[in-house]
Amino acid sequence: MAVIIVAVMCRSLRYHKPALPFREGYVYNNHMYVLAGYVAEVLERQSWEQLVRKHLLQPIGMTSTTFVRDVLMTSHSELAESCGWTDDGCAPVDIQLLE
Repeated sequence: MAVIIVAVMCRSLRYHKPALPFREGYVYNNHMYVLAGYVAEVLERQSWEQLVRKHLLQPIGMTSTTFVRDVLMTSHSELAESCGWTDDGCAPVDIQLLE
């Protein structure tokens, strides 16, 4: 499901209006990083998570690092407790809310 959402978002980027004229300045944009990851997935025929694991994490020995998609497919017993801000301050967040 997430792959479909990313593909649709990437296809819709052509309709986004630029914040500045071309080469007039720099504006950070998360969508372009998502697009870069999606292009890598399409070209390599592997998920972004698989590519990052193979080309970045494994070579430097980070074998315990995980991704949200991986976490949602497995037991949550080894995870640190997630927290978020509420009107009452910091509170635990149920991992099931991420699904």
